[in-house]
Amino acid sequence: MDASQVLTGCTLGKGNLLYRDYGKHVFTIGDRKTGAAVRVALKSGGRKEDEAYRDLRARIFSGQATTVEKELYGRYQQQRLQHILEAPEEEIFKTEHVKLDLLLLQPPSIFHTS
Repeated sequence: MDASQVLTGCTLGKGNLLYRDYGKHVFTIGDRKTGAAVRVALKSGGRKEDEAYRDLRARIFSGQATTVEKELYGRYQQQRLQHILEAPEEEIFKTEHVKLDLLLLQPPSIFHTS
């Protein structure tokens, strides 16, 4: 959320950023005046995790990993990060133009400060 706030200038405090936890990595950025919006969703099948990776990850998070396993996990994570940075957008995200449901949006609250 921090990056979204910096890039858009919207914040929870200003009331122009609405946070709804539906358990998905989806962002909808729109214009309240026109209702035009863009929805960006992280594709669920984008990460390829084999059984060996899942087992290694479980050992890391349970605190049972050896030093060698921690180094292997770090290299694996670096490869995943590099893939995210270099992959075409459409491989990682689904992007679509949508219409905001303006009836569900409340006007942002504006508070005067002294």
